[in-house]
Amino acid sequence: MRKIIELVDNNICSGCGICVSVCPRKCFEMQFTNSGQYRPIIPKERIADCIDCHICSKSCGFLTDYQVNRNNKYDFHIGEYYSTYSAYVANDKLRLKSASGGIATHFLKSLIKNNIVDYVVCVRQVANKHPLIKPVICKTEDEIDACSGSFYYPVEYSDIIRYILLNDGRYAIVGLPCVLRSIENAKSINKKLKERILITMGLVCGSNKNAAHTDFLLKKYGNQETIHSINFRLKLENTQSSSINFQFNHDKKLIINNKQWGKYWSLGAFNLKGCSYCTDVFAEKADIVLMDAWKYPYVNDYRGTNFVVIRNKFIDNLFRHLADCQIELVNIQDIVYSQKYFASPIIDKQYNNLYNKNKYSSLLYKDRFEYKHIGLLAKLQLTIKNKSQELVYKNYKLNNKFDLIEFEKKLNKMLMYNQYISLFIKVKRKLQKIVKK
Repeated sequence: MRKIIELVDNNICSGCGICVSVCPRKCFEMQFTNSGQYRPIIPKERIADCIDCHICSKSCGFLTDYQVNRNNKYDFHIGEYYSTYSAYVANDKLRLKSASGGIATHFLKSLIKNNIVDYVVCVRQVANKHPLIKPVICKTEDEIDACSGSFYYPVEYSDIIRYILLNDGRYAIVGLPCVLRSIENAKSINKKLKERILITMGLVCGSNKNAAHTDFLLKKYGNQETIHSINFRLKLENTQSSSINFQFNHDKKLIINNKQWGKYWSLGAFNLKGCSYCTDVFAEKADIVLMDAWKYPYVNDYRGTNFVVIRNKFIDNLFRHLADCQIELVNIQDIVYSQKYFASPIIDKQYNNLYNKNKYSSLLYKDRFEYKHIGLLAKLQLTIKNKSQELVYKNYKLNNKFDLIEFEKKLNKMLMYNQYISLFIKVKRKLQKIVKK
């Protein structure tokens, strides 16, 4: 319990909820904070119930060391893998509704159709006020269809894992890397979870956002409070698939394009702080991993295409026999390049993650990357990122009135500093290339 408390007190916890669900004494409960993120809390009356079994900390993806088995092929960026593909579904309606090429939904539906699993855990919008997005247990193909799309929003799985522990069956779970790391840890501790969770599908993740991110964009560009529907990946003709647009409430006036939201995304102010300490971008504990094929020529098709990393022979066999979709082998270098913004620990973003992590090296897991020295400009950018996250965490209020205009002024100041430093870094890199020539 002590390590979990320390993680939460330092605001590093990703809020996945796995520790809450596996605690044998039910000491924890999940709380949705006013700044829009989940965290486990221990009510005072339950502290005495803790028996120091350490199951909570052993299940946490941030507190357990990374293990490399090297049973399959291996790539420095991706980790272990069995095979790699590009793919998209033949059904254009499903493809356009999806985040990329529609393969996640299509593959999950095939698991139900072919009786590989009984249930699939996906996420979808379940409310019109925060928290908007939650994981749900799907029993039919239509229920899986209803979950199609991406959600840049915090999600916790404590109720789902409790349900699985109480209800026998074969489950497949979709989640971000941090969630699946914790689930795999929990499976190694709990026999029921190991027997029941048969397949995990990971989604490549550079960082997840808190609920304040969605709330801020709606208030800034829509001047509305209620979110009846949200589309985080609206696809528009005559654009590249990497051109991401948000749409609220099916309103054409509430389409927020790359230029509008991108500056806040790159600042990292609305990132969960735990993302700054995570180097598992490619869901290395998942059986199958999906991402956008943001590389020529795939990126020119606005309908979207998936790149797929498969980590074992069983899943590869299932995937290759998928009907009604276009599948081609691709090389691992294409996949790394398509995610170049956050795929490599060599780029500044990952330098920052590793530099950050040194502060809590005695607490956090040991991963497979060596810590690298970062320069002064990168350190300054990191400081601005941390301060902007602190600004959101301490000042943004989902359920209370606060001065949004004053908040935005402070945020834009951080944004300006970040843009100046980014410009200096670009100039420095160009000069270094010139000198090398």
